[in-house]
Amino acid sequence: MKKLNFLTAILASIFALQFTWAQPGQYEVVAGAFYFSPNSFTIEAGSTVTFINVGGLHDVNFIASSIGNNDNFGNPEEFYLTPVYSTGPSSPVEIGTIEFNEVGIYSYDCAIGNHAANGMIGTIIVEPQGVYPGCMDQNA
Repeated sequence: MKKLNFLTAILASIFALQFTWAQPGQYEVVAGAFYFSPNSFTIEAGSTVTFINVGGLHDVNFIASSIGNNDNFGNPEEFYLTPVYSTGPSSPVEIGTIEFNEVGIYSYDCAIGNHAANGMIGTIIVEPQGVYPGCMDQNA
């Protein structure tokens, strides 16, 4: 029964992620054990990105790199979403939502422990409205 509940939660999460990507200007990034997924993507200015924790304790840091000398990312805007804890994929928790209004390249990481050093980093590229057309596959 536990395996069925886990599988159902995973499938529901995948469906929710795909549905969110279908909504213009609204995106989700999943945070888990040393990863953000997707960890790099392009959006249009004015879009919102919601960060969802599916296991462990994670924050979202757009201020300064948690690796090395804590160098400032130099993002067009600085954001920080405080840490939240999730017990696992069957109980995802929203870390927070950010609206990106300034065009540019945004780097971010998880500043908890050594998460960033172990690969929990990401990039969001924000294009001007009307420039990034989204899906280019005419068969989609």
